Amino acid sequence: MKYKQLLFIILLVIPSFLLAQKMISIDNRWYFYDLSPISYYSQEYAAFFRDSVKINGHYYYQLYRTVDSLYKLVEPTNFFYREEKEIVYRLNNVNNKEDTIYNFDVKVGQTIIYNRPVIYPTYQIIAIVYSIDTVVLKDGSKRKKISMYNPLLSRGDDYYIRSYIKGIGSTLLGTFAPEQIFDGVGVLFNCFYSRGEYLFGSYEPRCVNIYHKFPLGTETIQELEGLQITQHTGDGNFVFELKNKGKYGCKIYNAQGAMLSNPLVNQGSNHVSLVDFPKGMYFIQVYELESQRQKTLKMLWQ
Repeated sequence: MKYKQLLFIILLVIPSFLLAQKMISIDNRWYFYDLSPISYYSQEYAAFFRDSVKINGHYYYQLYRTVDSLYKLVEPTNFFYREEKEIVYRLNNVNNKEDTIYNFDVKVGQTIIYNRPVIYPTYQIIAIVYSIDTVVLKDGSKRKKISMYNPLLSRGDDYYIRSYIKGIGSTLLGTFAPEQIFDGVGVLFNCFYSRGEYLFGSYEPRCVNIYHKFPLGTETIQELEGLQITQHTGDGNFVFELKNKGKYGCKIYNAQGAMLSNPLVNQGSNHVSLVDFPKGMYFIQVYELESQRQKTLKMLWQ
């Protein structure tokens, strides 16, 4: 019996752990300082994902950025990203071309070639994996850290090292454009948050800032179909039905955007209770694990 209970707990923990390692997730936010000659307002800005869309048979998330600490003024970029089997792909909405920008399952000695098709069509960045180890995040969790060097910039054992972390990306330059990882110009990585929690920073003094108060949006991210509220009386208990086949997740947020719990939900009828929390407004985010299509419900616990 104890073995079965342990196995059940492991099965519950592993999927959430894997989701937490994903780079392409609406739970993640990055903060940068723009060093490029044509800078984005010449100041710090935040980057995040929103709006999933199906393109060429794959689900992508569009990258947004903002210099507004209240996140009311946001700017969509021309780039869409998806992640499958530890590989991150980037689609340029201008030329509809997809590039592979990260592989979180590389081996030591493996060569990675980054192309610069937009600015320098014939220019390539060569990176060789130097070492693979782990880094401890602020919450005590560990993630894979991949370090590499460019042989054209290195002399003997004097390697020009750059690194990226699983689920986060490059920790110095070019987080969403790693072809700039050895350039010395571009976008400087400051810090990384997930679900509102500060987890990693290259320059910590810039990481404790007002940007982490990211308000929870109530708009849908490629709205989930087949979700129907069947009972809601305001007493803190409600029931909803998921009509379509699939594997689902659920997150409960308070009005300040802090995640409180992630109850298990399945196809069919689901009961969720808010009675263990103070009375007030809550947001219930239900999403499909594969496509990440979701719908956010606003619930009042009176």
